[in-house]
Amino acid sequence: DLALHCTLNSPSCYRVENWLMQTLIIGDTGQGKSQVVKRLIDFYGVGKSVDCKNASLAGIAGGMVQMFGQWYTQWGVMVRQDKRLVHLEEFGGMSHQIKTALTEIRSSGRVSLNKIDQADAPARCRIIATGNPPNDLSTYGTGIEAIEKTVGKPEDVRRFDLFYITSREDDVTIKVQPHPINYPKQSCRDLVMFGWTLNSEDIDIDYDYVRESAKRVEVTEDVPIFDSKTGAIKLAKLSTALAVRTFSYECEKLLVRRCHVDYITEFLNRLYRGKSVGFHKHAEKVAMRNHDAVKQVFETAIRGEDIRKHLILNPGPYNRSDFEDIFGADRESVVQIRQTL
Repeated sequence: DLALHCTLNSPSCYRVENWLMQTLIIGDTGQGKSQVVKRLIDFYGVGKSVDCKNASLAGIAGGMVQMFGQWYTQWGVMVRQDKRLVHLEEFGGMSHQIKTALTEIRSSGRVSLNKIDQADAPARCRIIATGNPPNDLSTYGTGIEAIEKTVGKPEDVRRFDLFYITSREDDVTIKVQPHPINYPKQSCRDLVMFGWTLNSEDIDIDYDYVRESAKRVEVTEDVPIFDSKTGAIKLAKLSTALAVRTFSYECEKLLVRRCHVDYITEFLNRLYRGKSVGFHKHAEKVAMRNHDAVKQVFETAIRGEDIRKHLILNPGPYNRSDFEDIFGADRESVVQIRQTL
């Protein structure tokens, strides 16, 4: 829902090449991931679903076609849905060629073709990608590992603004009772269109407060789901979408209030600390892996006869440079070795 209400233009205080939200939803088969997104698209009357498993590069980005002896550019769905929403279904089954092409499209918001003729077109799309990881979620230690295996390169992971993982273990036992829709579809669609037509100068957001609030979100630098480099921008995108969703509009300005930022901050912490994503569990595994690596370097180093003699004959004190020379290790490893000692 937040992805649908994301604004096309960033607030004036942000200079971002492609502001539109990109969301990834993965999980085990039969959890209703694609069905939920398709129902949202049907309800709001906007967006297009694409089966990535059977899609071609020409169908996603574009290509050249020959008609009556002439070559013409035929744009793919990312260009045809410019400024709109694209649902990338079966994202995990996408070919390497299409993933590579999407990397640049997702970053710049444009498609460039350099074949028979050169062509360039905007492809600024809100993206909701759904799919299954290569193996069942139960085979991964944490949901973060499943995300990494599904998406691939860290830079591609970083471009997603929001992650959600569904698991059989998270099935809710409470039966959801059907309830009447209180708002007509047209009114809900009008709210989405309102957000889509806002200009940069129409959005008022506290840049400094967002930047400070981003520090309260859990950070795992080795898998850049929400890191120190892009976290504040992701928080601003989500908070702005929430302001649209709640129609926080006064004096011809969309007001992204502190309560919107606080809610999204808590929402991200609750989501990423949960069992499915497993921020804390992943951080513990990374710390243990680093500790074991340092311990192995240290134990290997002190087994050397020359180094043992050096330490016995020259009991110290030693500075960092001395340890770099003695152990033949880089600066980061030496810092950890000294902390261990």
